[in-house]
Parts: sequence; structure tokens; C-alpha cells
Amino acid sequence: MNPFLHNHQEEDEGSLAERLHIRRALSSRKAAVPDVDTEWERLKARIEDREKAARRRSMRRRLWTGMAAAVAVAIVAAGVSLLLPGSPDRGGVDLYIAEAPAGGSVTVTTSAGKSTVMPP
Repeated sequence: MNPFLHNHQEEDEGSLAERLHIRRALSSRKAAVPDVDTEWERLKARIEDREKAARRRSMRRRLWTGMAAAVAVAIVAAGVSLLLPGSPDRGGVDLYIAEAPAGGSVTVTTSAGKSTVMPP
């Protein structure tokens, strides 16, 4: 027999025996069977944790949106009150209207509605 083939055949038989030995060793060990109920409870707990976190983010977002809307309304209200005529913060400019009837006296009316009759 060819020495190369003979040596190669022995290696194949040796490696085959080694593989069988390893296979028997692995198959003899009892692999742990996963507990389906425990794993299911762990998965449900993870899902609930993520849902709680999402609800907290949503509540925070609504809170910030509401606060931003309140600030915007306050700014608009302050701007409108400053721009409306007759606002006390506008500088106190009064409008005077003078009327001269045929009798000769003059009636002066302010924008606040106060009337004064001035003699001729």
C-alpha cells in the first residue's frame, strides 16, 4: 500500500474517531431547555418598560407644547395691548375736539370723553 495513502487513511480514521468522541461528549451533556413562561414574562416586562418610556416622552412633549403655547399667547396679548389706542402705556396723548356753536363759546372734548366749555 502507498505510504501516503496509508498515513492519510490513519489520519482520517483518527479524526473520525475524534469527531465521534466529541459528538458523544456533546450529546451526553444535557442542554438546558428554556423556560417558555419565564422568557415570555421577561419579554412582556421589556415591552411594558418601553411603552412607559414612550408615554413619559409623550407627556413631556405635551407639557412643553402647552407651555410654549401659553408663552406665545402672553406675548401676543402684551403686543396687542401695547398697540391698541387708548392704552395707558402708549404715552398719554389725548385728542382734543373743539366745536364752536353760533353762540360763541367753544366746547372742548378730550378722547377720554371729558367736555369743557370755554367762554368766548
